[in-house]
Amino acid sequence: MGLSTTRRALCISAPLCLAAFFDESRDDAGMSTAESFLRVNFSSVTMTHRATHALRLFLMTTHANIEELFRRDSVPTKMPEKVRAFISIDIEDQGLLTRISHIQSQIDRRAAKIKLVEIQNIHITLRFLGDTSLSRIEEIRSRLCDIALSPFAVRIEGVGAFPSVRRPNVIWVGVAENRDRINQIKSAIDQRLAELGYSLDRRFHPHATIARVRAVHDRERVVSNLESLRNESVGTMVVTCFRMKKSTLTPSGPIYETLWSIPEQQSVGQ
Repeated sequence: MGLSTTRRALCISAPLCLAAFFDESRDDAGMSTAESFLRVNFSSVTMTHRATHALRLFLMTTHANIEELFRRDSVPTKMPEKVRAFISIDIEDQGLLTRISHIQSQIDRRAAKIKLVEIQNIHITLRFLGDTSLSRIEEIRSRLCDIALSPFAVRIEGVGAFPSVRRPNVIWVGVAENRDRINQIKSAIDQRLAELGYSLDRRFHPHATIARVRAVHDRERVVSNLESLRNESVGTMVVTCFRMKKSTLTPSGPIYETLWSIPEQQSVGQ
């Protein structure tokens, strides 16, 4: 048999030989499955002892390589941990939260299917980041830490809805005083995030979401209800920092946790 013929025979038979090699059982004569396979399938072929030995070495090497691949695949690859993140100004004044809770109680939930935001989760979102790795969150921290923020007061008042009171998806309380200071912080955050590859955020309207509308049953009634709350006043709060928040979604609602704040604070309320 010529060399090319032998090569073809080996190429055709190698997969079968490999399968036989994985079977470690032996026959009554003490011959392994692989050895039996070679003898039976190549008995009519003039193969030198060297060729047979070369084939067996090939099989042994292939077997070892495959075992190594299996070993590598069996080791789980650790993916970077990601969290659902956003940057916000928290509303923590208990007097304001009590007032917001009172406003929530005045929302007509018979005219629409409405989910109220848990009172401890009320905040003013500056930037929603979504799923973000912890390493990226620390990188963001290093970029934002030089943003100057001296304490300032903002007045929370007025109830509105996005995109409108006639087609409400989100019901919110707004910022009526010192909105420009919040806008400045927002702009500084966006500029630094752009340096990390984030797109510029869309038009910003400072607000705190207090409810989400799932479905409207009586549109005119909803409009009338929201219009009656338009001028509701919540009160004044002092902004001292903004925070990176982690949001963990649960069946009963999201749970928020502070990862860091700027400026840094010795203790964080939430």
